[in-house]
Parts: sequence; C-alpha cells; structure tokens
Amino acid sequence: EAAKAGARAAVAAEQDPDRSVVPWLRALGLSAREALAAAERCEALPDATLEERVKFAVSSLAPRGVRRSAQVASSPG
Repeated sequence: EAAKAGARAAVAAEQDPDRSVVPWLRALGLSAREALAAAERCEALPDATLEERVKFAVSSLAPRGVRRSAQVASSPG
C-alpha cells in the first residue's frame, strides 16, 4: 500500500509544471520516454531551480559534438 501511494505521488509530481521538468520537456516535443529519462538526470540537481533543471535536461539531450559546435558557433569573436 505504501509503495502504491509513493508511486502515485511520483506520478503527480511529474505532472506538476511547477516542480517537474517533464511537462516542459514534453512541450518542447520530447517523447514521454525521453522526457522521463532527462528528468532522471536532473535528480542530481536537487537544489536547482526549475529553469536550471530544464536547461540541464535539454543540454543533456544533445550529442556531445553538437553541444561543442553550438558553443563554438555562439562564442564571440
């Protein structure tokens, strides 16, 4: 019974746009599976703001070479 209650609470938390990155990632077009996987990576940032966690989740999705290329392309000079 306690396990079921915990599971229901986890599902409710993932649906709360004020606490979870999942709805925001889904709005960006990620599948439920992709959004949940990215949300799991955000658990390493328990004190981060929602905005910081969403940014971290999105940055964790891009292949390493793409992130590096984007950083070089956006750097001044």
